[in-house]
Formats: sequence, structure tokens, C-alpha cells
Amino acid sequence: MTKKNMDREEVISWFPPLASTLCFLLVTLLTMIFFGSSMGNWGMLNIAPELVWGVGAILMVIFCVINFRITRGSFRCKRLLQLYVLTVIIVSLPLWLTYDPFADKVRSLLQVFTLVCGLLVLKLTSSKTYLAFIQFQYDAQQSLKAAKLEVEQEMQKILKSKQQGK
Repeated sequence: MTKKNMDREEVISWFPPLASTLCFLLVTLLTMIFFGSSMGNWGMLNIAPELVWGVGAILMVIFCVINFRITRGSFRCKRLLQLYVLTVIIVSLPLWLTYDPFADKVRSLLQVFTLVCGLLVLKLTSSKTYLAFIQFQYDAQQSLKAAKLEVEQEMQKILKSKQQGK
């Protein structure tokens, strides 16, 4: 087999490329850290802890649903994740802008850490490696749908032939 033919051959695998998988896992981890840190920042305000926990729980459930759909190859959910993170950054901006960073060093470091995690998530979700993961998952889902359709058609043929043979 020549090198030219090897380049054209399609590699079939059960798992996405390692770099894509690691990028996806890093985005997932950073997003969870980002939401947790955001809730920590909001928790430092004079807001009822129940409200902060409730909002945090809702944010995490929404994130889990979006992330699950991304594992199924949804490019729309990738865009939703980017908008979601951007929305949390924008909602948190007034908190960051109204705070005196010299008053509490720990809180200011947490705010900077939160912002860096959010921006890293935005950067990584628009990378080619992350898109390759979503494309691989999308192709895998399409292959599964095609295989299921073929099996159902074959089963229908078998059932028809059995019914006609009676």
C-alpha cells in the first residue's frame, strides 16, 4: 500500500482521537470549576445561601444536559455552551466591577480565577480539537442511526417472508 493510498483511507475507531477527548474533558472540568467559582463569588454577597445553592444547582443541571448533547454530536449545544458561559460572565461582571480588589485578596484572586476559567472555556470550545470531538460523535451517531435503520428493514423483510410462508 502506498503512502498516498494510506492518506486517503478512513480510520475507523470506536473512540474519538485522544487529543479531542482530552480537550472535551478539560472543557467539562473548567466549566464546572467556572460555575462553582461563580457561585462562590455570588455567595460572598449578602444573598441567602439557599438562593445561591438553588441557582447553582439549576446552572449545573442545565450544563449537564448541554454537555450530554455535545457527547452526542450536537454543534448547536456547543454554541449554547459558549453562550451559556458568556452569559454567566456577563452576569458576574457587575459583581467584579463593583468590588474593591484591595479589600480582600482571596476574593479578588477567586474572581480572577473564575474569569480565567470562563475565558479558557470559550477559547477551548472554539478550537479545532474540540470541534473534531463533536464531529466524531456526530458521525458515530449518524452511523448508529443508519445501522438501526438497516436492521429494522431486514427485520421487516424477514417478518414479511415468514407471514407469506404461512
